[in-house]
Amino acid sequence: QPSKQAGEMSTTAAARTGPQGQSLVLESQAAMVAKARRAAKAEMLAAKEAKEADEAAAGEPAWKIAAREAEAEATVRAEEGRAPLDDEQLESLFAQAVEQGLAEAEACERMRENVRSGRFTAEHYRQMWSSRLELQADEYFEHAPAHATSTPKASAEVKASAEAEAEATAVAGKTAMSDAAAAAAEAEAEAEMAAAEKAEAESVAAEAAAAAATAAAAAAAAGEPAWKTALKAKKARAEAEVKAEAEAGARAQARAQAMKAKAEAKAIEDAEAAASAATAATSAAAAAAAAVAA
Repeated sequence: QPSKQAGEMSTTAAARTGPQGQSLVLESQAAMVAKARRAAKAEMLAAKEAKEADEAAAGEPAWKIAAREAEAEATVRAEEGRAPLDDEQLESLFAQAVEQGLAEAEACERMRENVRSGRFTAEHYRQMWSSRLELQADEYFEHAPAHATSTPKASAEVKASAEAEAEATAVAGKTAMSDAAAAAAEAEAEAEMAAAEKAEAESVAAEAAAAAATAAAAAAAAGEPAWKTALKAKKARAEAEVKAEAEAGARAQARAQAMKAKAEAKAIEDAEAAASAATAATSAAAAAAAAVAA
């Protein structure tokens, strides 16, 4: 109430003193609001740092470490199956593209990052540039004078080959999209499992606390010393924690094995899809060549 009355009085006084007084009051109020915001922000930051310090002091559970290692191993396996070219071949591919004017140097740098991150493969860019060269040749045969080329049938053959390459590129793009969707679904499942494990741990802790309270009440009724009751409760809590940690470790190990098996199956599936796409492209090119020859 006093602060409110003071504010009203200051506002009234400011109104009496004119625009200059009103400006001073507004600046004072803005300074008070800014000060309150800074204090709230500092309090939130201190709470966050305290929470991080508590988590660091508590250490990381063994099941969480095992899950992270399994995920990293699965990622490495997926990258190995998805990147058929080594660094030297990759650099040669990009250098050739820049030399032939198919890509700018800055764009190649971005494409390198795409290959390293697994978003696209080097083979994807090889097919893209190959298709672009063939389309350029196709345009040349379509627009050049009749005397400028001695092989008019080559235009149809190049066009058919370009269509086959474009189809293979589309298959690679769909594969990348399906990989991204699978990764998102897997991350969501991991989050749900983590939430379930947290809820289960809280339930175990609550049960242990209830059991300790019941035991303490029974001991008090029987006239047992308080130190003995506290010792029993501490022992019961320790046993419950050991049991919960063992169960969590078993679940983490099972999940890691499942993730490993899933990654291996996905690598096999990707290899089969790539082989199928290559076979289809080869068959289409052969059929187009036969049609042109006929």
